[in-house]
Amino acid sequence: MKSTVDAKAFSAALDKVSKVLRKSDVPIIEQIYVRFEGDRCICTATDLITWVSVELPAQGDVFSFAFTKTRDVVKASRFFDGNLTLELWGPSGEKKETPRITLICGYRTVEYDAYPGSDYPPAPQIPDEDVFTANADALLKRVLRVCYAVDKKANWTDTYPIQACIHFNGTQVYALDGVRAACDTDETLVFPRAFLSPFESVRYLKLFGDKQVSFRFGKRNLWVTDGQISIIFLLVGKEPFHMQSAVPSQITEEFYVQPKAFLAELRYMKECVAKIKLPYVDFINGEMSMADSIQKCRTAVALEGESKTPILFNLHHMIDAIRQFEGEERVRVKVSSCIAPLIIDAEGRSDYALVCPIKPKKADAA
Repeated sequence: MKSTVDAKAFSAALDKVSKVLRKSDVPIIEQIYVRFEGDRCICTATDLITWVSVELPAQGDVFSFAFTKTRDVVKASRFFDGNLTLELWGPSGEKKETPRITLICGYRTVEYDAYPGSDYPPAPQIPDEDVFTANADALLKRVLRVCYAVDKKANWTDTYPIQACIHFNGTQVYALDGVRAACDTDETLVFPRAFLSPFESVRYLKLFGDKQVSFRFGKRNLWVTDGQISIIFLLVGKEPFHMQSAVPSQITEEFYVQPKAFLAELRYMKECVAKIKLPYVDFINGEMSMADSIQKCRTAVALEGESKTPILFNLHHMIDAIRQFEGEERVRVKVSSCIAPLIIDAEGRSDYALVCPIKPKKADAA
């Protein structure tokens, strides 16, 4: 059984789908699965959380297999040009119990053992329901804007999957880890149903580039395609957190600060006391200090407006939040109290960040 494809298109397909491959206790999961259906070839890879497939034209027989040496095949395919023929041979001889796949391009050939296609786990079935479309690049930019607030130590299989996932709800895309949050709003796109998906899955939207893609919901998965590339995301079986419930409604004061200047001072403090155990910054009216029993650092940043409320915040969390608005002329910080989340936004932007202050000790608060 054999089929012919364009060598460059086949190589590009292998490069794309191989990005999802991970180490696995099941050897075939570390490999790329290839299916020929007469006039088309479909290359697929999965880590059993995310499935990535690329379709390209083909001419030949109907057959399937999985490579046993995917990394070698990916490298070898980059040297092929023109027509590439893949020929699958069944088991032959007493000592040979596995199929063989031969790649032929001009005078270049390479041959490997292969897994039977029937051994590869089938992808989830996705019904035709709740279809919507969006620009992949625009949606990915929103995800990347907020993903820093995902809890990197959490796992979506844990009891707190909400902290390990990207949330899609109404017109919002957001992430939160329990002590901070980041949210982006786009009124032009309303998700037909709320859902959560691990960032590890959602980030593969980058494979589509700037293309318009369609989305289709299954019971536990979300199928995304541009007609050539298809990605199946895992949907985590939890309702998204209601973001608005974390946003303070009563604002007592607000001030503006230049992100570039604020980041410079925060990074200065980070370098001065790099090994401090508790990187907590005392902040009041632009003056900042951070100390422990053996070191102390002070600095200040100019504000527009006043900040009379003493605030204690995590240095790294504030750096991440302000970096979300890097490049803006100024950001606004809204204060409700010394223990309520700080709201950080910028004029003309659809996104905002929340940073929860560190609760002062009773002795400090007295």
